[in-house]
Amino acid sequence: TVLYPATYLHTVIIPQLKLLQRRALLVFHSALFSRSPSSSIAFVESHQRLSRTRGFPLFHQTSICRVMSSPSTAEQPDTDDIRRQKQELRMKIRAAMKELREDEVMEQSSMVWKRVVELPIYKSARTVGLFLSMPKCEINTDFILKECIQSGKEIYVPEVGKNFELCHMELRKVILKEEIPPDGMFHKVWPTNKWKIPEPPADMPVVAAKPGDIDLLIMPGLGFDRTRNRLGQGKGYYDRFIERMAEGGHALPLVAVALKPQLIEGSIPVASYDRPMDMVVLPDEVI
Repeated sequence: TVLYPATYLHTVIIPQLKLLQRRALLVFHSALFSRSPSSSIAFVESHQRLSRTRGFPLFHQTSICRVMSSPSTAEQPDTDDIRRQKQELRMKIRAAMKELREDEVMEQSSMVWKRVVELPIYKSARTVGLFLSMPKCEINTDFILKECIQSGKEIYVPEVGKNFELCHMELRKVILKEEIPPDGMFHKVWPTNKWKIPEPPADMPVVAAKPGDIDLLIMPGLGFDRTRNRLGQGKGYYDRFIERMAEGGHALPLVAVALKPQLIEGSIPVASYDRPMDMVVLPDEVI
């Protein structure tokens, strides 16, 4: 087959140049993130805007999330093996969680929160970082949300937003213009993100948590072991958020909550960027 110069340019040369450009940008982004997460995020945003104007994607969502979820990848020669082990473990835990009936989820959730509210660290906390639960396969957070409100605690909740390629999360202070409903379930009318999790509405004042703002962070997770290692969903949202909140030497107590199938008997594989929890609260015990 004979390719004329113009055809060869558009079918061979340009695609190859685009591929090389994407690879180079990913390498540069990985190095940049290891030095400054905030600079890295700005870098990604600017090039995403540029790519849209030029009509081709510079970044693929999975690639960026994978690079950003492990800031110390260069220091971990066995990172690929750890990722593989984690992924296999995620599949097993998710399958076990799907076996729980809705009434079992609610019963175990209630048992967990009754233990949490008795913890000294919770009682003394003025501000609490709290996740809003997914519709299924996760501990229900409605009980603790209502309890925080009744106790007069300030609440910070996650916001991922619509740009999932960034794999970036903020915790925003809950500031309501209207009175809180009697049942405390103000978030039921909030918009939901990709995973059907409520997030702050556009008209809520933006007050993002800074290092030192949160007295206690209540952590979600997919799985935990008896040394309080945590297995997340794989995107690294909390890993990076915790790292940012610890800047300047600020302490951030981490109390994880989980249902019975989420506690594994063996050990969760960890990398250097995985931080163990200070406490893991289950329906029948506190680790």
